[in-house]
Amino acid sequence: MTAAPPVFLRLREVLEQLAFEHDPARLTAAILDRAIALVGAERGFAILVSDEDGGARFKIAAARNMGEEDVRKPEFEVSRSVVTRVARAGVPELLDDAVEHPTTRHITSVQALQVHSILCVPLVTQGRTLGVVYLDHRMMRGEFTPEDLETLRTFAVPAALVLDAARRASDLAQSRNELALRVATIERLRAELAERYREKAREALRLGDDEARRHPRSKDAMSGLVARSKAMRRVVQEIEKLAPSSLPVLITGESGTGKERVARALHALSPRAAKPFHAESCAALEGPLAASELFGHEAGAFTGATSRRAGAFELAHGSTLLLDEVGEMELSLQAKLLRVLQEGVVRRIGGDTPIPVDVRVIATTHRDLEAMVAEGTFRADLYYRLAGARIELPPLRERLEDLPALVDELLAESPVVLDPAVREILLGYSWPGNVRELANELRRLATLAAGKAVGPALLSRPIVATTKLAPSGPEDPLLPDTWELDAVEKEAIERALRHARGNKTVAAKLLGIPKTTLYHRLERHGLAP
Repeated sequence: MTAAPPVFLRLREVLEQLAFEHDPARLTAAILDRAIALVGAERGFAILVSDEDGGARFKIAAARNMGEEDVRKPEFEVSRSVVTRVARAGVPELLDDAVEHPTTRHITSVQALQVHSILCVPLVTQGRTLGVVYLDHRMMRGEFTPEDLETLRTFAVPAALVLDAARRASDLAQSRNELALRVATIERLRAELAERYREKAREALRLGDDEARRHPRSKDAMSGLVARSKAMRRVVQEIEKLAPSSLPVLITGESGTGKERVARALHALSPRAAKPFHAESCAALEGPLAASELFGHEAGAFTGATSRRAGAFELAHGSTLLLDEVGEMELSLQAKLLRVLQEGVVRRIGGDTPIPVDVRVIATTHRDLEAMVAEGTFRADLYYRLAGARIELPPLRERLEDLPALVDELLAESPVVLDPAVREILLGYSWPGNVRELANELRRLATLAAGKAVGPALLSRPIVATTKLAPSGPEDPLLPDTWELDAVEKEAIERALRHARGNKTVAAKLLGIPKTTLYHRLERHGLAP
């Protein structure tokens, strides 16, 4: 068997040494040191190439002499023309005397440096140039031979492969660290949200116990009303004050705020609670039969009236009658209603006999009745008759302290568990449909989740579209916890800055990252001042 040439033995030894180095910076310096030693160069420069804005940019990553000492100010010791030519063409160059060579004697840097021997080889892998190894000798002409060129050219192929692998591994490790940071940030956010809602639950229980102790007889009547917020506690106090009387009550508030529930609580706490509560929708009272619904009719009073029928006022005698959405009542019917309220008697349609009725009337509306009175679409005398007392219900967006308890109450009969992030999104929504919209959304989530945990992806689009923590992509019940990590990271940084009152050093500590990393993240997310 023919023995391998000494040069190949040296190459194998050199490559075996490089195989144990994984840090890209140290590996680049090691490649340069081995290249200098292989051909006996005076000095060497490892120059890396990167693409920026469509053009190549060169960076001297290592500059050493044959004693493995760093070269000072290496940027002034290299012919950029030679480096650019080799990097772009991907072809090595050997210059016996660069000062006199036809291709380089006109180059200003070559004449200024008075470099004689130059050997420059590209580091190419998978058709991509990573950089070049540039070796020279300032004093000696013809220092490098064609054999040196082939040796260095052979060495450059595996050296480029090893360097590329090390750089890819380093990039992967950095990506993993960034991903770990994002995951840690998400987990910290989840823990903060969970603790926040545990605290809200504890506060809700404490307030609930205090209310029950102060008002034991109203506990059952108020069971459908969540009153943790100051605004709703005021409503509860008004209910308890007004319930014992027979004074008419006008309940106002946006649609879905729970006006009928308040009306039922007034009845349940009143002396009339032993009799059934009656409710009539004024929006449904239209046409010639509207008066019949409220006041009843005699047999033969109109076509189809085959028998006597008692109206809502007669049925509610001795009890409470709710006139729901009274602002929708026609003007002609308003006059008849006013007469009944004033006289305390009703006359069935087609009859002349006055029938005394003892009814407490509670009216609800989402309209501005005072404005309607000014416009002439609602009778002023009827308005003042109905508004013996007034309870105004706040919209849900103004009583968000009640939302956690409302969610728990509405899901009391359901096995559904809401992710803390879902609760955070629910808190950030404006709820134009108020409690009714919340109840509908929770029923929808309970149906879609089918007993599983509910993640943000299941929420309705109108809800997530108006909040910062919005999950990206289409709704996917199979991926309830799919989040856009950049959005979560940005939200975490914004919260940390708010908590730190803009102090970036404190914010970085809260996030558990270096201050330099925070500045990078601020710039990436467009948060930099």
